[in-house]
Amino acid sequence: MNLFKRFLLLIISYVFAAIPIYASDFQADYDTQYAISPSGTTIVTQNVTLTNKQSNLYPKQYTVSIDSDQIKNVIAYDSKGVITPKVSQKDKKTEISVTFNDQVVGIDKKLLFSLRYENGDIAKKLGNIWEVRVPGVTSDSTLGEYSVSLQTPSTFPQNAYMTPLPGTGARWNKNQLINGGINAAYGEYQSYIVDIIYPLVNDSLTSVVQSVAIPPDTTYQSVTIATIDPKPIDIKKDEDGNWIASFTIPANGRIDIKTQLIIKTYIKPLPQSQKQLLNTSSYLKQQTYWETNNEKIQEYAKKYTTPRAIYDFVIQTLTYNYGQITSTPVRKGALGALANPTNSLCTEFTDLFIAISRAAGIPAREVVGYA
Repeated sequence: MNLFKRFLLLIISYVFAAIPIYASDFQADYDTQYAISPSGTTIVTQNVTLTNKQSNLYPKQYTVSIDSDQIKNVIAYDSKGVITPKVSQKDKKTEISVTFNDQVVGIDKKLLFSLRYENGDIAKKLGNIWEVRVPGVTSDSTLGEYSVSLQTPSTFPQNAYMTPLPGTGARWNKNQLINGGINAAYGEYQSYIVDIIYPLVNDSLTSVVQSVAIPPDTTYQSVTIATIDPKPIDIKKDEDGNWIASFTIPANGRIDIKTQLIIKTYIKPLPQSQKQLLNTSSYLKQQTYWETNNEKIQEYAKKYTTPRAIYDFVIQTLTYNYGQITSTPVRKGALGALANPTNSLCTEFTDLFIAISRAAGIPAREVVGYA
């Protein structure tokens, strides 16, 4: 998320002749500090140095545009004292303009000033997780050095991830931020209460047993079944680790299975999950929709031998047909996808990837999620 569309706009006064004036007549160096409070409000301090590149010009005003309307308590000052900033907000943007007290004339002369404000959009608490997004900067010929530091309060949980990592002196530089900002998360897990309804229908004249799959524990999630109504006649774990609950559905009947789950999702893999090794040999076999032994599939498996190569081939070969979303499509399988590549849905992409992967000796299976 790039919060600065254009970081620096200068309105420049000149001393002598009426000559064309360009932003490139100045260089701007930044030392920017982000200090997050326990409430999440971030105090942003920009210490800016403007260097004249011409002998007869001096900067008079500075304007910065920020893609946030959660900016307040703006303070500015230069070497001669406090500057009263002009702040305007429109279309979820904030524009801050300052007119300098100091007038620095002469080539390579420097004007130093500071801008300080509070930003309510840098840190957000979502459940148990604090998410932090520090904006990057756009490429600009006037931009010289750009250094960023980030300070979080002691009340924050441990850092789960951060990208990119800081460089020398626990700071980020221009090269790291020119194409994007800093993304970080603090916390161990996120909790959800999930309600799932499984409609089971029996159109036959006799009662039947039908099953539903309940989301299992995985490397990055733990699942607790809070309630399940009606109670199943049987519940067991299949070879993929799913919990399979079975129910008796009466003749010409329908039952809505209502479950409530407490799910915790983790940013880092759970220790116990590393010990739960699956029997991967079963993920190399030919099955319905995955024609692993087919000659054509085997040819592709010899050509594309890594998951990345297979993935690239699949997405370059098949075309998603959005028109099928509102219909009742028939699952084609891997060979069907190759025969009609422009008429594909998620299942065709999945089936072709799995079939080629298994033929190439790469264990693969289909993962079904809930959204």
